[in-house]
Amino acid sequence: MVVWDVGCGSGVVTEQLARVVGPEGLVYALDVSQDQLKIRKSRIESAGFKNVQFIEGDVNALSVKKYKKADIVYSRFLLMHVHDCQKAIKTMADLLKKGGRLSLQESTMESIKEENPHSALSKYYDMIIDYGKCKEFDYNVGRKLKQLFEKSGFFSKIIFYKRNFKTTDDIKNLMSVRLDELEDKFLATNLTNKEDYERLKIDIREFFKTKESNDSAVMCEQNYILAYKA
Repeated sequence: MVVWDVGCGSGVVTEQLARVVGPEGLVYALDVSQDQLKIRKSRIESAGFKNVQFIEGDVNALSVKKYKKADIVYSRFLLMHVHDCQKAIKTMADLLKKGGRLSLQESTMESIKEENPHSALSKYYDMIIDYGKCKEFDYNVGRKLKQLFEKSGFFSKIIFYKRNFKTTDDIKNLMSVRLDELEDKFLATNLTNKEDYERLKIDIREFFKTKESNDSAVMCEQNYILAYKA
């Protein structure tokens, strides 16, 4: 099989795909980030896979005719980081052979408020949404997936579903790391200041230590699409 990992990042899913398609298969791994290129190449080479072709670039600037038609195109958290979602969907559809499948996962950040979360956590998600607006990205694109795909007209069958993950220690640890990772971006766009954000991080991490946090939604809703190329 020929499979794409669009927006492959550090290559965690790329490695899994390379294992599944086997030595006779091919995985195209596309990402715009040059910083993570060495990481994903090292990951794949260390695992001994030789069936992965790395491509550095923007999905909306991809010349699709250069590549073999794919059986599957997979993407996770890509559309929330592109300015033209409809164009990105068209590009990924063009990568597929007839009957090929496009599988996407995207978030809906605003969903966290519907679960009555801790006030500091709600403020944190507001900040993420506002950061997206500053960059002209839509961090609530998840719930729009079905409409975007139906509007495209490229697919004969579209399956949409959403999932809310149960709060676990692993999820809380992951989110605690993300608090630090996003700090510079929030400060650079004047969404907060150093003192206020340090206080926000303390409040959220203290909340994560409580029993109440285990019964609350601390991770936003995840939305999924499986679409078949017409």
